[in-house]
Amino acid sequence: MLSVVIVSWNTKDILFECLKSLEGEEVDETIVVDNASSDGSSEMVSQYFKEVHLISNPENYGFAKAANIGLNNSTGDQILLLNSDVFIEKGSIKRMKQFMNNNPDIKISSPLLFSPEGEQFQILRPMPNLMHMFFEYSFISRIFPFVKTIPPKYIQSAALLIKREINEKLGWFDERFFFYAEDVDFCIRARREGIKMTVIPTIRAIHIGGGSSKKKSRNEYNILNIEANLKFIDKYYTKVIANSIRNLVKMHFSIRGIINTISSISYIDKREIDKKISLYKEIKKICRR
Repeated sequence: MLSVVIVSWNTKDILFECLKSLEGEEVDETIVVDNASSDGSSEMVSQYFKEVHLISNPENYGFAKAANIGLNNSTGDQILLLNSDVFIEKGSIKRMKQFMNNNPDIKISSPLLFSPEGEQFQILRPMPNLMHMFFEYSFISRIFPFVKTIPPKYIQSAALLIKREINEKLGWFDERFFFYAEDVDFCIRARREGIKMTVIPTIRAIHIGGGSSKKKSRNEYNILNIEANLKFIDKYYTKVIANSIRNLVKMHFSIRGIINTISSISYIDKREIDKKISLYKEIKKICRR
């Protein structure tokens, strides 16, 4: 039995198309977990997709907690955790299920992700580990861009097919991560438990990208991303290392704040500069938590 779990936040139109794309597929159960959308997403699901199990959260719980709610309410022995802005090619769900059945040692898989323009996403991404964050916030990666090419180690959670059996050994997502980095943490814990995962290169999916994050301002996006990275460092490294990284991030954005303050003297669009400086101040506050 295969369940599909979709987490949505203010993606009504995209969610509609995503659910339409699942019609006729070999799906035994579809669950939509709505994070208190204000755009009528829940009402749309109730009106047009009667067979879908809708769970409407009273507030935005973030991705990890909402995903866990959907996973815990699913009944399939395989669960496809799908972003509302991902569209899998016709017949591919059946092929993914067959792949997992034919490869019992693989417990987590994903199709290849492509943009609507046909550009392949880097679905296997570099871990935001200590080295990665040091290069990023010490400006080294700006001077030597090649240092960003850290070997990929995790699978993006946009379209994850998961075998239920891993829950007993691994658990689902860590709810300390509100938005971003939950998939990194999930894959790290899976690897430590010896759980095998892979990308299925013969199966494609279109990922529009930023379905929910586009509803936020660029500043909010950056703050959530950095907050997630700091939580990741707090979880996997000692307090001394975590504090060192926080100080490095503060220094990074202090320098950028000074540069932008100087630039504002001659820069025409001062509102854009003010937004950046506001972002840097907020990030420095996060680092002090």
